[in-house]
Amino acid sequence: MDTHVERLCHLHGHSCVVLIPPCHPRAKSLAPLTQPDLDAALPFVTRAAFHLGRNVSHPITLQYLQRNYHVIQPAYLVLALGYFDELRKHVLGGT
Repeated sequence: MDTHVERLCHLHGHSCVVLIPPCHPRAKSLAPLTQPDLDAALPFVTRAAFHLGRNVSHPITLQYLQRNYHVIQPAYLVLALGYFDELRKHVLGGT
């Protein structure tokens, strides 16, 4: 989803900020978030996980959630596109 939106922005002449965690495959070609960036997001990710009853101990999952904080934090509007799985426990899709 992110790459598709990035392409659309460039195609239509819009600027695009790409935020990726260090574990992302494109981290070698794009500047990933730094450790201080990840650390700044940690309290918010931890709090959200607690309220949702989720475990975010896997390091890759944690880095993507920390990245999501930096995507959402400066936004004026957030659109979440998705649907519930058949058990209505998880949302599948993207932001």
